[in-house]
Amino acid sequence: MNIYHYPSDTMFSTLALLSKLEGNLETKQSAQSLQADYSDGLQAAYQDYLAMVRDPKTGLVKGSVRLSSARDSAERQSSFYDNVILWKTQQLATQLGIDQASGSSLESLRSSILKRYWENDQGHFIDDVAPGNQHSYSSDWLIALPVGFLQPSAPDDLAKLRRISGYIDQQRLAEPVPIRYTATDNMKENVFVRLFAGNYGNTATWSYWGNLYIELETALYSQTHDPGYAHRAQESLSKWTDVIVRDRGYPETLDS
Repeated sequence: MNIYHYPSDTMFSTLALLSKLEGNLETKQSAQSLQADYSDGLQAAYQDYLAMVRDPKTGLVKGSVRLSSARDSAERQSSFYDNVILWKTQQLATQLGIDQASGSSLESLRSSILKRYWENDQGHFIDDVAPGNQHSYSSDWLIALPVGFLQPSAPDDLAKLRRISGYIDQQRLAEPVPIRYTATDNMKENVFVRLFAGNYGNTATWSYWGNLYIELETALYSQTHDPGYAHRAQESLSKWTDVIVRDRGYPETLDS
């Protein structure tokens, strides 16, 4: 049931799960059987997803479609997150034999996303392309790391990641624990959420993205041996440990 809008990452999640299961010897046969049994439904759902979100002229997410994704309360227009998810979904579909996207077409799409969303003046990816959002930021850009859209070992990607880390530090987004989506609540948000959980999609702290922030700082240290990155990772782990002990669990989100 779609509370807000058509889901951005459900197709991605399904294909990512299948890919993981088919890559494991203990689950490979069962996963392949699942894919065979539901092949028609998977193919139909995948084609519906592409038809819904992809602009056939640019290959990017349509500016006219509204999607519900990780930051589901925000009303965004072709966000960086949704474009990275589109790229990865096509890659996974090709790996699973559901699509036939060429390596060159996927690399071309990746290049288009990087060119369209990188904000060189401030040193981060912009959140979306809505008018007035040319400097916008959202921490769900971090999805680019686990899906392999950005590789810390690649010099161009490393340079961008170092600049984003500096921006996060400048905006104090990882304080008191990592990490908040944004530094302010200046965004278009679902009215119901705005009324009853005002900072849910902006200044609240999210543990999943905080975990990826720690992975970012760890990767930067591994590549550069700059002790500042190691310090940020260790400090973040220590702060989250205090929260987990205090709350007797690992909370998904904390208010500002």
